[in-house]
Amino acid sequence: MVEKPYKYKKPPPNQTRILVNRPAPWAADEQLTGWVHGVKASPEEERYARALRKHRLDFDFQVEFPASAGFSGKVEFVVSEKQPVIIYEEAVYMTSEQRGQNKLREMVLTQMLRQKGMRNLQTVWYYTLQTQEQADTIVKENMGWQ
Repeated sequence: MVEKPYKYKKPPPNQTRILVNRPAPWAADEQLTGWVHGVKASPEEERYARALRKHRLDFDFQVEFPASAGFSGKVEFVVSEKQPVIIYEEAVYMTSEQRGQNKLREMVLTQMLRQKGMRNLQTVWYYTLQTQEQADTIVKENMGWQ
């Protein structure tokens, strides 16, 4: 009788992967349409709009204000005619000059909107809106003045 050599068991591959600063995958059942008020929207913008609707807040989408100092006066949302909101997309690839221009644009927009009787410009980052639950939480926390 021939003996078979002993085969050592291989350890199982590490099943846990640490995902640091990576957006969560989209839920397949979310059924995002890509449109808000008939205007093309990113998934994050659509989630934010759904959260506003869930909390019964009136809003306008993609609102353009008269530009000043060479900056665009466009904001993603104006909630209840008094709270402007900008949703920033991924800023990893921005240069420091582009980041500075964004900050200056925010300051100019805030000043211009304050003169119109609106609140300070609110900035929401894309990575805080990766799921509908996150968007609901952001709206609930930030629109507490309603």
